Amino acid sequence: VALMKSAQLGGTVLAQIFLAGGMDMDPCFALYCQATEGNAVRFVKQKWKPMDRHLRLHRQKQGLPPIFAAERSRDASSSTLYQERLAGPGGITFSGANSAASLSMITVQRQVQDDLAKWQMNEAGDPEAQADDRSKAMGDAAKIFKLSTPMFAHNCRITAAFKGGTQEHWHVPCPSCGVPQPLHWANMQACLDEADPGDAHFTCDHCGERIEERDRDWMNARGGWVAH
Repeated sequence: VALMKSAQLGGTVLAQIFLAGGMDMDPCFALYCQATEGNAVRFVKQKWKPMDRHLRLHRQKQGLPPIFAAERSRDASSSTLYQERLAGPGGITFSGANSAASLSMITVQRQVQDDLAKWQMNEAGDPEAQADDRSKAMGDAAKIFKLSTPMFAHNCRITAAFKGGTQEHWHVPCPSCGVPQPLHWANMQACLDEADPGDAHFTCDHCGERIEERDRDWMNARGGWVAH
């Protein structure tokens, strides 16, 4: 699955749910790859570990065991760049696309390729191809989640991944005429008056009526993905 999105939209949260939920319901070995190893370390410390701590408390209240082994000093089962499942086989390796060594000698059923547009060639060549190869042996059981904010279109990895797929857009019905359509930023820009930003709105591509913030919940509840 390729998710091409705007910045700060919650893509990394989806990736965390994808891996942690999968590790709970269908244990396996997985990979979470950032653009660099430094980014991977920051991600683990600032996002993954806090999520894991919150998840532990939530599951404890429900009488459920933790999904992952607790981090302990001198414990290889739960170091900064590797977290093992508490019960039974399975674990997540965190790595950086700039390190070919971190993308070798592992086989994973699920993986996340985060911030894909920022991945650069490493000493062994194309890191995206190297990461994809880590799941090739799993066949149809493999699941790869590619996500990023796009950069320059002519050589952007997430743009290429998106265009190579079904190119699905979120369509919502107009509250006035009911015709489904995607909401594009250019549509709002055309209706944005800098002198009165509080009046910002979309207009329906079909009937021309206003679509406003108060319509969002109603529209999203009736929305769906449409392949272009």
